[in-house]
Amino acid sequence: MNFFQNVFLRITFIAVFFVAYNENGSAQTVTVAEIQCGECELRLEADPKWEVLTVRARHPEFKLCDIDKESLLRLLNKAFTGNDSLFVRQKFNSVFLGRIVEYPWLSEYLALYAKNDANWSLAKGRPVKARVNDYVASALTSDTLLYDFKKVFAKINYEVLSVSVEKVLVGSCNNIPRYSGLPFKGKIPFDAQIYLILKRKK
Repeated sequence: MNFFQNVFLRITFIAVFFVAYNENGSAQTVTVAEIQCGECELRLEADPKWEVLTVRARHPEFKLCDIDKESLLRLLNKAFTGNDSLFVRQKFNSVFLGRIVEYPWLSEYLALYAKNDANWSLAKGRPVKARVNDYVASALTSDTLLYDFKKVFAKINYEVLSVSVEKVLVGSCNNIPRYSGLPFKGKIPFDAQIYLILKRKK
């Protein structure tokens, strides 16, 4: 067998493998809705196999996006309009929003919450007692913060139970995107990967 035949067989094997996997293995990720948000394209994707919804933000120049709350709610509302069968047929346990720094209003909320909280050490840049992931998740699991999202998810008979985070980043007020308030000293959380934990109502 010569070199070119060997390469051809390898490529053919890989192609057949992926076709077989897609047909017999997992359900494919589905784009449920998409909108434009400034320079960025926002999409809500559904992965039935892993029971996860994902918000994907794509900038044409691969920069961080600036997603306002209204645009996020608009994306969810669009996704939940006319797609009832998807959310009745398939259960989803969470929605992954991505990085908090792509939501400047959320990053600022988190940073100022920690700044004014006695349970956060500005000097050390960590909670006084709790683990940092638990602290940030608790700070963001706020009825006021989640109110509008609970209303949207109620349309498809889901509850927003809580927030979960990972990979928390800590820095100064200079790290808060679009922050225009008074500068302050100390280390605060300003970024993390964030999930909304969901439960389908019976």
